[in-house]
Amino acid sequence: MKDLFKQPLVAASLVLALSLLLSAVIASSAAYKIRTMDNVLSVTGSAKQSITADQAKWTVNFSRPVTATTVKEGYVQLDRDLQIIKKFFVSNGFEETKLDISTIYMDEVYENVTPAPEFKKYTLRQTVTVISNDVERVAAISKNTKDIIEKGVMLAAMAPEYSYSGLATVRVKLLSDALKDARARAESISSVSGSSVGKLKSATGGVVQVLQRGTNEVSDYGAYDTSSIEKDVMVTVRASFAIN
Repeated sequence: MKDLFKQPLVAASLVLALSLLLSAVIASSAAYKIRTMDNVLSVTGSAKQSITADQAKWTVNFSRPVTATTVKEGYVQLDRDLQIIKKFFVSNGFEETKLDISTIYMDEVYENVTPAPEFKKYTLRQTVTVISNDVERVAAISKNTKDIIEKGVMLAAMAPEYSYSGLATVRVKLLSDALKDARARAESISSVSGSSVGKLKSATGGVVQVLQRGTNEVSDYGAYDTSSIEKDVMVTVRASFAIN
């Protein structure tokens, strides 16, 4: 009978001992993680540089409405419009050979009217694009299309797109500057507690932000403003340093 009482007591003792041992292991692990975290400081550094776009792209669209019976005349009108547009670019200092002229597209116009029109309607359309390093010239002519419109051309001009060809080089420099900024911030924070910043443990570069000059509207996925000539490029770095 006594053995029957002893067996549960032994089992309970074993369970209690194992629980205490497991708790000690967990506590030891937690303490180790805390000490490890205490020895590393993670900060974010950033760097910014102003740039000026060195390339511009501008596209103009022009079109003519036609019906099934006036397609031929529409092509003639569209060719006349093209000559006017080419002359406009040439007179403003752009070589005709540098113009990218698209093929002519014909889109059917669908009308939900009753009764149905006698003839189907279509739109003939074409585009002319110029890409130039003369950014200021492109910016100027994009605001001066009055002469084309006054000649009867049905013009729809896109906004110019401004880009910078040396962005890759700027990004490398800014990553280095952002890392220096991160270290300076880490040193400022650690000095309060009397610690010193040691070796770099890890670093992760953020996305590149190309923004309008003076704006701070960043995006988690990166931004690339093409609407302005004057821009700011910003890069961030997440860095972790050993703390001594």
